[in-house]
Formats: sequence, C-alpha cells, structure tokens
Amino acid sequence: MKIMISPGLHIRTLVPTDALALFRLIDLNRAFLRNWLAWLDLTQSLQDSERFIETAIYRYYQSESASFAICYQNDIVGIAGFNSFDFPNKLGVIGYWLSQEHTQKGIITAVVSRLLDYGFNELKLNKIEIRCAVENHPSRSVPERLGFVLEGQLRQCEWLYDHYVDHCVYSLLANEFKGRNWLDSFSHG
Repeated sequence: MKIMISPGLHIRTLVPTDALALFRLIDLNRAFLRNWLAWLDLTQSLQDSERFIETAIYRYYQSESASFAICYQNDIVGIAGFNSFDFPNKLGVIGYWLSQEHTQKGIITAVVSRLLDYGFNELKLNKIEIRCAVENHPSRSVPERLGFVLEGQLRQCEWLYDHYVDHCVYSLLANEFKGRNWLDSFSHG
C-alpha cells in the first residue's frame, strides 16, 4: 500500500528489499536516534532489519500494526505508522522516527496528519494516541501542532539504555479531527 502525502513525499508498506536501505539509514543515524529510541541495540546487522520488516509485514496482515517507510524524493528517510491497534475499542497508537538530515522540514507532521486521516476515515478509529518521552521536545511538538490533547504522563515507563524515561500521552478523537486538513500548511523543503 502506498499513501501519497505531497509531491515528493509518501509512505508505503515495507517490503523485504527495503532491509539494506533501512539498516544503512539506522546505522548512519544511530547516535541521533539513540537519544530516544530504545531498540537500536537490537538492530546491529542487516539481518536485524530483515527480521523487523518480516515482523512488520506479518503484523500488518494480522491487523496488529501498520509500519510504513517514509519516502522523501524516493529515498527511505524514516518509519512511521501505527505501533498497535485495539480494534474492539477503535484505538490506534502512532509512532515515528526520522533521519536527522530530514528533521525540521515538516515531514513528520505531514506524515502523521495523513496517518490521522487514514486512521479516522479509512480504519474508522475513534481515538489515536501518540506517546513520547517527556524530554523529547521535537517529538512532542508533532501532536501539539496537530491539536492533540495531553492526557497525562506515564512515570518511568521506558528503559532507555541506562535510565528510565517518563512518557507523555497525547490523544485525538475522531470528532475532534473532522474537517481538518493539515497537509496544505506544511512544506518539505
């Protein structure tokens, strides 16, 4: 599946042949990503990226999650999607990461905006959450920019290499999303 966002920017489901590009992207951005992502030590080889993609594909077809490659100018520059679904309760949890070189261009905000449209209008979710570390201000700015409500803080909910971090929990409801079109206001230059 491919979802267009704007000229030169789209997301698409991962395929096995993405493993090398994904591993190289992670490896080039390891120090940058390590600040907030606890899974980097689990991605040490091409085979680790291959396993991630296999799992992502399996979970997509089981309707457990939906991980997408973020493609900017036809290069993979990050991953975004729904880390989990709770369809009985019509809930989805969005997660994302982006290479350092592509930050501060509005890419993640545009991607998340499109994921909201997909989640609310196509998957018929009622609530979408984003969770991120309290001190991860760039990540927190995305749900704040998109009108999410800060529901609260989870104390010491993630082990990040040598310490625990607290997470903020943001949410947006379907009735709060209706009529919004955020994509027109973001550039990707």
